[in-house]
Amino acid sequence: MPCYNLRDKDGKYLGKLCAKGSGTPKPCRYCGQMSEFLCDFPIIKTPSGRRKTCDMALCADCTQKGNNPKFDFCRKHYPMAKAAYERRLARAQAG
Repeated sequence: MPCYNLRDKDGKYLGKLCAKGSGTPKPCRYCGQMSEFLCDFPIIKTPSGRRKTCDMALCADCTQKGNNPKFDFCRKHYPMAKAAYERRLARAQAG
């Protein structure tokens, strides 16, 4: 399993990323750094009911976190995820 050192924009060591198989992690789609995250925004639902996500490769500097820190979003999907969360919150408070 190949491993890679992760560094921020200033070159500070962040940790190590190990990839399964012989593939290398994809570069961040926005800045080209090594990606650590994938966009979690659901884009389609398969016939079996499983949700497929955007999966855009993102580095720590370019990912946008949702209200739940487990979820990462790209710049395109973050506003949509935030709006959906606010609608759910408003419905819960109204009902």
